[in-house]
Amino acid sequence: MIKVKDKADAKALKFWGPPTIRIHGIDIDFSARTFEGTGIACRYYSGGLPTEEMIRAALKEARER
Repeated sequence: MIKVKDKADAKALKFWGPPTIRIHGIDIDFSARTFEGTGIACRYYSGGLPTEEMIRAALKEARER
């Protein structure tokens, strides 16, 4: 867990906003990995929140690295 206090932290960490979930520094949302924006407002995932399938796929990808 990393505390993001302000916009400067968000920019330095390439943080989209909560909830952002990364595994070994890699965003679980494949489509978000090339996004350049940052922010501290709430993040929106397609469908509302990250899906179980998205999280499982990211864990599998991390194991294969």
